[in-house]
Amino acid sequence: MHAVVSLPSDVSRETLRKSNWFLFSDQPLQDNTNVNIEIRTQQQFQVWNGFAGAVSELGAKALAAIPAAERDRFFVEVFSRGEGMGLDWIRLPVGASDFAVDEYSHSMTPDDFEMKAFSIERDQKWIIPFIKAAKAVNPRLRIHASPWSPPGWMKLSGAMDGVEKSEIRNEPAVLKAYARYLRRFVEAYAEQGLPIDRLMVQNEMDSPAPFPGCRWDVELFVRFHTDYLREEFARHSLTTEVWGGTFRTMSGLQGHQAFESADFRSFVKGAAFQYSFPRLLQDFQVQFPGTRLMHTETVCHNGDNSWTQAASQFDDVLSYLNANVDVFSYWNLVLDQEAKSGWGWLQNSMFTADAVGKRLRANPDADVFRLFSSNIQVGARRVQAFSYLAETLCFRNPDGSLALFLRNLEAARTANLTVDGKSQVLPLPERSLCAFRIP
Repeated sequence: MHAVVSLPSDVSRETLRKSNWFLFSDQPLQDNTNVNIEIRTQQQFQVWNGFAGAVSELGAKALAAIPAAERDRFFVEVFSRGEGMGLDWIRLPVGASDFAVDEYSHSMTPDDFEMKAFSIERDQKWIIPFIKAAKAVNPRLRIHASPWSPPGWMKLSGAMDGVEKSEIRNEPAVLKAYARYLRRFVEAYAEQGLPIDRLMVQNEMDSPAPFPGCRWDVELFVRFHTDYLREEFARHSLTTEVWGGTFRTMSGLQGHQAFESADFRSFVKGAAFQYSFPRLLQDFQVQFPGTRLMHTETVCHNGDNSWTQAASQFDDVLSYLNANVDVFSYWNLVLDQEAKSGWGWLQNSMFTADAVGKRLRANPDADVFRLFSSNIQVGARRVQAFSYLAETLCFRNPDGSLALFLRNLEAARTANLTVDGKSQVLPLPERSLCAFRIP
């Protein structure tokens, strides 16, 4: 049985949008003219752990190709808390991502179940020097990591990339070997003085892809964590936190389904999301109260590095932080002037390392993330902030200051701000992304 109400032809997405009640000023006390912001500092939410940016093999290679002075400027601009945006995390692919030069893993010998030939030697060329240079600027730098694919020989297809038969082989020997592989990766990086703070088993576990990827059935994904990875990490006394993910909601609710397992929840330290609708993250927290959340990858866009795309990133940061994530992660921190992946498509980056012009160039996304990261301190706690006309975000920093964010796409105007009953007026310049530090 079902019921349908037919609509006339003049009903469309656009006409519905125009008829929404909040566009009209005929509701009692509704003010569609003035921006009014209310902050209540006693209503507190997640503690902030910092912003992240990803290092890819192509990005680290591109940076290595420009003059040393420009490379040094990059690390200061990105990782210095005093002189730059002060990012506190690096996102690290385990083996090849789509922005590797080509397909590779740290276990290239087929059927090496004991990981006798395991090696991170390839990362020694570009990626590890990149992270060490970043850590020299910001010694408190932390790392969260995830594979795009297990080693190709562990998959049904025999290859890391490719849509067909992209699943891992559901065999005890292979699953044990993969847990061993991840443990060896964590240990190998620790030996380099680069401890892995958070590990996710799979980037986008729902998605077979032409680039390195692996689609996991949710039941197998949960079982790998509880029956294989937990035992492997415990036996070797690893302190790296394992987080569930990375999940998306664009293709379904795999994360919600995985967390239905109490055994899975008891092992992982939180849930990692990207390409997700914040409303579903809020539902997730209602369903699994107390679960920590993090964000693992921004929208990649198409290499245009436009200001419109940067402004949309601003909106995404507000949405995810208001949905209680404690880390927000940009994708490629730097690419070369072509901005092309190893599999042929273009994506955005915060910076361009132009080997032809022998210089570093900042793209609009860098300004957006500098605005956030230079104003929200690690250890800050989000507090309640609301505006009827503009989405807002507010954190109370450890130094006691408030960091308030909103955008104004209209002409220059002012905002009326009330903090715990005390009022002041803030200037909103024309077409601007705004951050205010309030003592």
